[in-house]
Amino acid sequence: MRLIKLMFKEWVVLTILLFVGLAVGILEGMGIAVFLPILQSQDAMNVGALPKFFRVPFEFLSHYSLGDKIRIISVLLLAVNLLRLGFIYIDINLSVFVRTKVLTHYKMECMKQMMKMNMGFYNHRRLSDFQLLFKNRIESHIGMIIEVLCNALPAVLTSIILVVLLVMSSWKISLILLVSLGISGFLLELLARLVRKSGSQYIKTEASFNKILFDIINGMKIIRTFNAQNLMLQNFQGEVKELIKSYNRMSVITKLVGPFFEVCGVLIICVILICGTMLFDGHNSSKILLTLFTFVLILARLIPALKQINHAWGTIAARLSGLKEADQFLMTEETESLQNGQIVFSDLSDSIEFKDVTFSYDLKDKVVLDHVSFTIKKGQRVGIIGASGSGKSTLTELLLRFYDPQTGGIWVDGVNLQELDILSFRNHIGVVPQDVFLFNETVKGNIGFSKPQATDMEIKDAALRANAHEFIKNLPAGYSTNIGERGVLLSGGQRQRIVIARAILRDPQILIFDEATSALDTNSERLVQQSLNNIAKGKTVIIIAHRLSTVADCDQIIVLERGKIIEKGLREELLSKDSVYKGLVNEQSIVI
Repeated sequence: MRLIKLMFKEWVVLTILLFVGLAVGILEGMGIAVFLPILQSQDAMNVGALPKFFRVPFEFLSHYSLGDKIRIISVLLLAVNLLRLGFIYIDINLSVFVRTKVLTHYKMECMKQMMKMNMGFYNHRRLSDFQLLFKNRIESHIGMIIEVLCNALPAVLTSIILVVLLVMSSWKISLILLVSLGISGFLLELLARLVRKSGSQYIKTEASFNKILFDIINGMKIIRTFNAQNLMLQNFQGEVKELIKSYNRMSVITKLVGPFFEVCGVLIICVILICGTMLFDGHNSSKILLTLFTFVLILARLIPALKQINHAWGTIAARLSGLKEADQFLMTEETESLQNGQIVFSDLSDSIEFKDVTFSYDLKDKVVLDHVSFTIKKGQRVGIIGASGSGKSTLTELLLRFYDPQTGGIWVDGVNLQELDILSFRNHIGVVPQDVFLFNETVKGNIGFSKPQATDMEIKDAALRANAHEFIKNLPAGYSTNIGERGVLLSGGQRQRIVIARAILRDPQILIFDEATSALDTNSERLVQQSLNNIAKGKTVIIIAHRLSTVADCDQIIVLERGKIIEKGLREELLSKDSVYKGLVNEQSIVI
């Protein structure tokens, strides 16, 4: 129903498509009507048994000689079929248009859903899951369903018109045909169940194959480091075998539908001929011949149309699993549960305060932050240190309001963070994350991402302040150099400085550096530290670090351990007593 609703957004095109399909069906019937008079010999044949639709060509051509009749019929047949081809061409173009538009709608619906999902949703998903969703499920499976639905429309309308003509020709034989089609339909439904089952299995094996392929491509360095090429080749070979086996099964069953349908068609024609002669036993032989021939001729044209409908049915059955999977994603209820506040944030005038904050990513998991309380005054530089897993990065995720704490709260200038308009609040925050991410874009595009309207001079100034300008100008195309996927063409330190420049460009009031210098060598760290000192003036800065030298000049140092604050204060205060911080300083051999 979701797919149908999206398709009906293009109701104007679908209406045109309907009339085009109707024209194709009428021309199909006209082609049969035009052809029938060729049966009429020099001696007039009894055509009274035929419907009026078919009698018109007979009467029109009755006074022509056989040779003239054949020539006229040939020209008419060619004209009718060329006109029919023209309408089919229009139908194909309209079908492609509808497919493109509906897939665009579907992709946008899925992307909007992705934007609404809470951050916890992505903790349990892989990148390959979303690649499969957009490329395979939507582009291939749903795209194919839309295509066959649009292409089947002329076949459906043609079938309706031809069935009407069949009933007009002989309602008795039509009843026999209806029974025969019912039996054939039952057998085809049994085959369609196998198609659906094999299609569903192929979807699963395809997903498994894509996951291992993605892991191999992204983990090539690790694979080679541990000499695990043979292991991964064996795993990949196993997935390839399963994928081929699953595809072959689905392909064979799907392709069997067509030949099986043809056999059913021939069987139906044989039944019609035998039963027809029995029904008309004792009637005029010319009448029997003309009626049966007309019926069989219509049926012969009906079978390809039904075959196309059946092909569409089989394709939809095979691809239905992909449609269901995409639909399940759109029906997922793990959407953004955080209600946005109404107060627009414009300026940090006093402080940010964490009050008794307790948080876990999943209520079943361990507590990540346990009754954490501290205050950051405007203009302060606060360093947060602790072992991995102590909850340092979680503090910034809560401040950015990716999540809400289970108990306690965060207050900004005395206003609960949940009451603030989060978009306006985030506009005043610059973040340099621990996991450096760069787009497959130019240097200019990556720095300017935080401020799309920034001028070239503003971008260059941000790079200068991040000590990145020198290496950028030496790149092949300077700021216009494409740095590849995730910035693969740059060193770790260069990537980090690009990200810092991106944060600086926004000129935020609050700066968050989450392990911002972790990938830098000593010289690069010194350069970045200098830039930090320059840009931190007048701003509120939160520095999360393992290297204690990074937080040495902070106004306040907070030490986390297992989600709890075990120490906080000025550096000199912590060093003046037997503190955990002092122990860490001694371990890292920092000169006191």
